[in-house]
Parts: sequence; C-alpha cells; structure tokens
Amino acid sequence: MTDFSLKVPFNPEKHYELHDQTKVAPPGPPTRDFVSRHLSIIVGAVFGIAFISLAFMARAGWENHREWVVALNVPPLVIGGLAVGNLLYRKRLSALGPGIAVLMLCVLFTVINVVQGYRSEGQNSWRDLLSILQGISLAIALHMFIGAFVWNEIKHPIKAPEPQM
Repeated sequence: MTDFSLKVPFNPEKHYELHDQTKVAPPGPPTRDFVSRHLSIIVGAVFGIAFISLAFMARAGWENHREWVVALNVPPLVIGGLAVGNLLYRKRLSALGPGIAVLMLCVLFTVINVVQGYRSEGQNSWRDLLSILQGISLAIALHMFIGAFVWNEIKHPIKAPEPQM
C-alpha cells in the first residue's frame, strides 16, 4: 500500500512506480546561496546606478538642461556597470585598471564641479567645462570597461561547470 504521509508517495510493493524514492530529484539550490550566485549582477547593478548618478551630476552642472542626454545614455551606462561587476567577480583587476583610473578622473571632475556650483550662481563657464570633461571621461571609462569585458571574454571565455554526475 502506498504511504501518503511521506513527502513523495512511495509504494514498497511496486517500487517501479512513478514516485519511486530512488528516482526523486534533489531540491534546487538553497535560497541562502542567492547572493553568492548572483553577486556579479548585484555588483554590476550598483556600478550601473553609480554611473547613472555621475551622468546626472554632469547634466546638473549645465545651465541649459539637456533632459534627453542621460536618458539616451542609460543603456551603455548599465552595460558598463555590468561589465565592471563581471570583471570584479572574475577577479580580472588588471583589465579594470585603466578604466578605473579614468573613472577616478571623472569623479574628481564631479567633486570640483559640485564645489564650484556651491561657490557660484548663474552661468559659469568653468562649470560648463567641468561638465563636458565629466561626460567625456565617463564615456571613455565606459568604453574601457566594456572593451575590457569583451577582450576578457575573447581571451578567457566563461565556461559552463562540469556535470556533477
């Protein structure tokens, strides 16, 4: 007789039944491994948000706001963030080096631009120059990150794990 008190019904007299205990597949990965399995995407999303914030800071420094500029550049900004997250997760820090150097230059321009914004009001050519330099350095850093990711994929492609059986 089938024992229905078990998680999977099992009939010892007919062991070849559909719900045979020996054929039960193990459960999927536990949810506590969610962060470790998706760490590169989480870190990439954080970097993507940081890049979008830098783009908004650059736009805020201009007297005449170009609302479409940041919206148009969100996909490359997010792709660059995901590239950084993937390269960090795979510990390819040498590939990230040049892009991080240019990104630090962008952050420096951003800080100077914000400080200059507190010191002055109205039209300011210095802030316009800093905003342009921010945008250019952010674009160069994104190109470097995406290029490093593509180059790393060509040289060291991601491989599927070996089967466990």
